[in-house]
Amino acid sequence: MKWTFLGGLLVASSMVTASYLTASSPAKSAPPPATTYQRGPFQPLARVNPGKPVRVKLTNKASVPVDYIIVTYTNSRRLAPGQTAQLSGFPLPAYLNINPIRDRVAVQYGVSVDAKTNTAIVEIQPSSSGGERSLNIDATGAIYAF
Repeated sequence: MKWTFLGGLLVASSMVTASYLTASSPAKSAPPPATTYQRGPFQPLARVNPGKPVRVKLTNKASVPVDYIIVTYTNSRRLAPGQTAQLSGFPLPAYLNINPIRDRVAVQYGVSVDAKTNTAIVEIQPSSSGGERSLNIDATGAIYAF
């Protein structure tokens, strides 16, 4: 162990400690498409393969119509309760805004992925506590709800 006097503080350093910190640093690599967990506090709900064309299937299970749009790629569209819509032909990252047409109505998303068709299946459901308004599919294929 080596002792150093630094700025009025006595500091101990060790080659063992330094090599432990270096060895425990995570290696950066591309995440596998089937895994949703990534380091960090905000975890994706699901993951699509960004190397293939991505589709989104929306199903409105809420009791009110919702307006939806892929920001900068589509115009705003309306989805009535019980209806389904398909979206495709957009690049990643994609930002999908979904808003109930009535104020004070909250929705949440149930998200799953059909790996065979590379389709994100989004069920828009009523929520009794805080809601979500946006879905983000980032460049790595991770799907986040905000």
